[in-house]
Amino acid sequence: MPVGNASQSVQTTKLSTASRTVFITGAGSGIRAEISFSMTKYGTTDLGLTGHRADKREQTKYRILTSLPSTTVHVIISGISSLPSVSSALSNFAAELPPDHNKIDILIADTSYANTHNALEQTRPSKLAAVKIFNYFKFENPGIRVISFHPGLPITDILQKWFDYGVEVPLDDDNPPPYPATPSGSFTVWTASPEATFLDSRLVWAAWDVDTLKVQASALEQKPPR
Repeated sequence: MPVGNASQSVQTTKLSTASRTVFITGAGSGIRAEISFSMTKYGTTDLGLTGHRADKREQTKYRILTSLPSTTVHVIISGISSLPSVSSALSNFAAELPPDHNKIDILIADTSYANTHNALEQTRPSKLAAVKIFNYFKFENPGIRVISFHPGLPITDILQKWFDYGVEVPLDDDNPPPYPATPSGSFTVWTASPEATFLDSRLVWAAWDVDTLKVQASALEQKPPR
């Protein structure tokens, strides 16, 4: 698959997230903050941000409202490793939404924690396991679109923890947190659009060229995902 400018390809397409409610886990900085900003830039007016640190999410909220003051950003604190905490966060978010649309249309499930001890051997298998879990979720809920994608390796807070521990990984850019250069934001908007239906149940890469992917849509639709 050729690597292209995914962001530029997306920007040439008429996309909109207007009237769609978005809930993002861990959107305090880095890639998830960029996804949050892109979702609101393309029209989302009700955005939920959850995680265990209020200050990080408030920073993302401030950045969004500075550019898009008409957006309603809901900051809800939760511990992603606690089921009661996550359930409470979702219930609280739904309670804050308009009564005629109190549901989540787009869920970005991307909260993570980096254990710097044996970081790669623990993190990589857990990510692969997460992809399979979502595939099984899709199998049991065929009416929901599920797409997993690799966001690339921009500098983020989590990667910085690895650097501090001595782990070396190849980087896509040298822009520091909290706003790394990454195509993930606009790519996520595109994956939630009707154009990306053919990627349902697949694992892709955010840096892949969107136009090239669309050319292969018919072939991919005839090939069952693994």
